[in-house]
Amino acid sequence: MITVLGWGGATVSLVTYIMVTRQRLATNSVRYQALNVVGAGALGVSALANGALPSAVVNIIWIGIGVVAVLSMKRGVIAARLAAEARRRRRLAEEARARLTAGRDRLVHRVREDGSAPLARRTGALRDRPLQPGSSRPAGRNESRRRTRTTSHLA
Repeated sequence: MITVLGWGGATVSLVTYIMVTRQRLATNSVRYQALNVVGAGALGVSALANGALPSAVVNIIWIGIGVVAVLSMKRGVIAARLAAEARRRRRLAEEARARLTAGRDRLVHRVREDGSAPLARRTGALRDRPLQPGSSRPAGRNESRRRTRTTSHLA
């Protein structure tokens, strides 16, 4: 049974090598690394059972290399997926920001139904007024109303 396992591992390794040579299998693919791990595992078990320690050790190292390669490929796939998700979220945030800006612009530039100027234009009109003498406030403010409210509040 162990001999059959060894021959199976050798077959898998040779077929994998032939596929890579004929460019039917990419060396940077998970399938290639998995076939290498399976072939080396079968050959390593057979070599260990038959007392061929140097071959068994080489195949164990070969398995380690294949496992590390698969894990790094998996890490690369995860990193690519995370980067794609970050790009998608960034794009969605930019679209939401653009919608908010467009909505704000429509609100600011909208003329009210009663014909009054939009809010931004009314506040801009206050900015254009001359200042009260000795103050940083625009002229035209009703100070008497403020005083009346203050005095009625104290009473």
